[in-house]
Amino acid sequence: MNYASCQDCANVADRYITEAVTSDERVAIAHHLLACQPCRDYLESYENTVYIVQSLGRRPEFTMGKELVPESLIEAILAKRAE
Repeated sequence: MNYASCQDCANVADRYITEAVTSDERVAIAHHLLACQPCRDYLESYENTVYIVQSLGRRPEFTMGKELVPESLIEAILAKRAE
């Protein structure tokens, strides 16, 4: 992969955030991210989503950045999950 497109970024998002891409893929994606704010935003959102999903089985005191996730939101999500 010499050049990465927005589609390439979306296709390897899961592997990119877990550092499971090849070195060539990492370089191509990194170069693309330097010039593409929407892809940077997408990867940040994707990473936050993965973090939240992984945290659902834990106690709700987890944070995203510096914002505390409201307990009422966590309870609502867990209640829907239990239905």
